[in-house]
Amino acid sequence: MRLSFVFCVACYCEVNASAGGDSGNVALLAKRGLGLNAASARRGFEVYWQVCSRCHSLELFKLGDLKHLGYSKAQILYLANGGHISKRLELPYSSKAQAKAFNNGIVPPDLSLVVKRKNAEHIKNVLFGYASVYANTTARNYYYNYSFDSGVTLMPPTLVDGVVKYASKARANLVQYVLDVSEFLTWVSEPWTNFRGWLMLPAISIFSLICGLIYSTLRRFDLELV
Repeated sequence: MRLSFVFCVACYCEVNASAGGDSGNVALLAKRGLGLNAASARRGFEVYWQVCSRCHSLELFKLGDLKHLGYSKAQILYLANGGHISKRLELPYSSKAQAKAFNNGIVPPDLSLVVKRKNAEHIKNVLFGYASVYANTTARNYYYNYSFDSGVTLMPPTLVDGVVKYASKARANLVQYVLDVSEFLTWVSEPWTNFRGWLMLPAISIFSLICGLIYSTLRRFDLELV
C-alpha cells in the first residue's frame, strides 16, 4: 500500500512538473502530453480550407473550434465571412445532384470522422498513392492510385507542391501537406484530444488524495491493532 501511495505522489509530481511551464493554452497541453502536433494541425486546416473544402464538408466541425489551435476570435470571424463562429463547413454545392455532377457521379464524403472510419495512415496512403506517371484521367474518369485494391479512384490528385500557401514558413510541398492535413483530420475526429490535458491533472490529484486517505486509514488501523 505504501508503494502505491508513493507511486501516486510520484505521478502527480511528474505531471505537475511537466505542465508547470505551460501558458495554459489547450493546444500546447495537447501537443506536449498527448501526441497532438498543434502547429501541424493548424497548417492542416489551411490545407483543408484552401483545397479540400472545395469538395468535402466537415459537418461536425465548427469554425469556433479553431480557438483550440490558437486562432483568435478575429481570425475566426474573418474565416466565417460574415457568419457566426458556430458556422459548420457544409458541402460547397447547392444540392447533392450538383455535387454528383461535379464529381464523376458521387457526393464527396464528409471528412469529420474519416480518421475514425479509416485511420490517419489510410489518408496518407491515399494522398501519396497517386502514380505520378499515370495521374492522368483514364477513359472512365478514374485516377490511378495504388492505395486502392482496384488501383483507381474517382478523386483527382488535388494536392501538389505549391498549391497551398502556408501562413508560416513551413515547406509548401506534397509531403508537408499530407502530414499536416492528416494531423488536422485526426484532431477533428477526436476533438477531446484538446481537453484531456486539462482533465489529467485534477484526475491524478484526486486519485493521489484517495490513495493518501486509504494509506492513512490503514496505517492508523494497524497502529490501533498493535
